[in-house]
Amino acid sequence: MRQDNGKSYRGLCAGRMAPYSSLMRWRQRLRQAEAVVQARGAPCTPVTVEKLWERLLSLRHGRHRTQGSGAAYKAYRGLVSRRELRRMLKMLRLELGRNRAALMRRIEWKLPGLVWSMDDLQIRRPGETTLFWHQVQDLGSRYKFEPSAGQQLTGPEIAERLRRLFLKFGAPLFLKRDNGGNLNHPAVDAVLNEFLVIPLNSPRHYAPYNGAIEKAQREFQEASTARLAARPSGLFDWELHSEVVINDLNHQPRACLGGQCACVRFHAGQSGDKKYNRKYRKEVYNQIITIATQVMDQLNVTGRRAAEAVWRLAVETWLRDHDLITVTVNGKVLPSFL
Repeated sequence: MRQDNGKSYRGLCAGRMAPYSSLMRWRQRLRQAEAVVQARGAPCTPVTVEKLWERLLSLRHGRHRTQGSGAAYKAYRGLVSRRELRRMLKMLRLELGRNRAALMRRIEWKLPGLVWSMDDLQIRRPGETTLFWHQVQDLGSRYKFEPSAGQQLTGPEIAERLRRLFLKFGAPLFLKRDNGGNLNHPAVDAVLNEFLVIPLNSPRHYAPYNGAIEKAQREFQEASTARLAARPSGLFDWELHSEVVINDLNHQPRACLGGQCACVRFHAGQSGDKKYNRKYRKEVYNQIITIATQVMDQLNVTGRRAAEAVWRLAVETWLRDHDLITVTVNGKVLPSFL
């Protein structure tokens, strides 16, 4: 256009709703082989973004407003635009709202042997060596398998422990775990693949998703502390101590089990490989993959975190559709997704 009518860039911009400064900026980006249209505000480095998120997480967040957002903007105004900061705060409030709603959710696991969960418990005592308990529990019956007490188990050691439990009691259909490196070791994944056990990981930095095993760990620690208070001084066998505590908990009558103990409920209703053979496990896995693919397509989301969230949703959908769990929020039963 400039060549055709001989006008200057400033003259062309004056009559065409395009700011002269923007045109000059776009031409400069073209010469430097950069994207012409970019997000407003100064770009943040990964380090700056991490520090900014830490600052935002420390603020008090309501449903629609966040206290202290103005001061946070002043501290980072040269690195993030006000619009981008508002977007980040909105995302954070939505995520915190979902977490609060999740805390009100209660899941009833209806079938023993269907879903197991595992976790590490670390105990520090003054003047004593730090101890680790690796605990595995069946969620449907609250049955706790014999723990491993002492040093923290490595990935290969956890894999071998799971193999022994699968061979002795039958493998579950699902295994819940958090994102610890030893719990997600390739050796652990190899054992799960060998027995066709479907993994179900907790959301990152959100322990309440695996609340059943977290509660079991607290229960174990309280029972262990009570027994330790009555023990005499002298030599002490932590492995034997752990087995005794677990045995007591497994034979404790529970209201949630209709007065039964975990041991009776687990062994009376044990299914494992007897029901969930390899053919059935493959069918279940393919069904969950189908559900997850449909959800990803409908929501049009990508990325690892989105895929992990959709996978958890697909597993819960399958379990609810087959009447294997009941999900309640504030006492109200949620309907199935399908």
